[in-house]
Amino acid sequence: MTPDAFPPVVAPSTAAEEGGDNPVADLALRFASEHGIVAAHSGEGDTLAAVWSAASSAGIPHPGLVFAVWAEPALVGGVLPTILANCADVGALLDRLHRFHPLFGPERLMLATERRSTSVWLEGSDGGAAHPDTIDAFFALVSLLTDRLTTKAAGGRRIALRRSIPPDQQAYRDLLGDVRFDADHDRCTFDAASLSAPIDHANPAILAALEPYAERRVAEQGRAWSARVAELVAADIETPATLASVCRALAVSPRTLQLRLADEDSTFSAILDECQRERALTLLATSDLSISAVAGAVGFSSPAVLTRAVRRWTGLTPTAYRTRH
Repeated sequence: MTPDAFPPVVAPSTAAEEGGDNPVADLALRFASEHGIVAAHSGEGDTLAAVWSAASSAGIPHPGLVFAVWAEPALVGGVLPTILANCADVGALLDRLHRFHPLFGPERLMLATERRSTSVWLEGSDGGAAHPDTIDAFFALVSLLTDRLTTKAAGGRRIALRRSIPPDQQAYRDLLGDVRFDADHDRCTFDAASLSAPIDHANPAILAALEPYAERRVAEQGRAWSARVAELVAADIETPATLASVCRALAVSPRTLQLRLADEDSTFSAILDECQRERALTLLATSDLSISAVAGAVGFSSPAVLTRAVRRWTGLTPTAYRTRH
């Protein structure tokens, strides 16, 4: 059973990490939608499990493998896939995959390097074993990616799976290659020869340009979205930020950002208003700038707009607020 023998799919059109905090879960929901599957889930942590369960109930065999075949075309753009495609060799690719995997989801990507091999696997966010179909999807995507980027890595790749021997082993062997079941751990192991296999057409200049951006994205993980938006708005308060400009800076869609802020009981307009309030009232209380200059300094189009805002914030005119403080 080759990848072409899986159920027909429509490949996603955007990069895998486009969206929110858990892009793989977002992709899985798109996968479910395009296959007419309703996946009931109560939160991000169980999204993948819900999709796998619903897919199995809908008669899709090996849903993790089918998802990988569907999603692999997405790995031709976006920050992390482009970084991986421009690493020097497979060993460097696995290192970057380990460093930047937090951009993709809450699971923990583990990497162990021995003298002549490197192994990767996934653990759940709680440190336990990841869902078997999530493991299938991850190992299949790693296999498809390394096979596409180099013709020399597959022969030295071995995969061990905890899952029991499936009725259709060939589906796994066609995608994963050398695979064994009933193992005491889940591992995808590359030997020394496959680790040194060069990535075709890798461009070190592209890698050097994108890595700092990915490092910043990883560093932002865990920070409240409202704090990240406020930092961007406050960085240049004289040029009023827009939802579109902030979304571009955070590399998310407007809908995703609005949903993330709603989860924190906030909105973009409320954050913008608070930043303008703090800046305007500080300038009125501590500077000799004219009312017109204060209005411009906080991105208001005229003193009249500033006056209306200060009245709303304090019940006073800008001049009265300045006098009182």
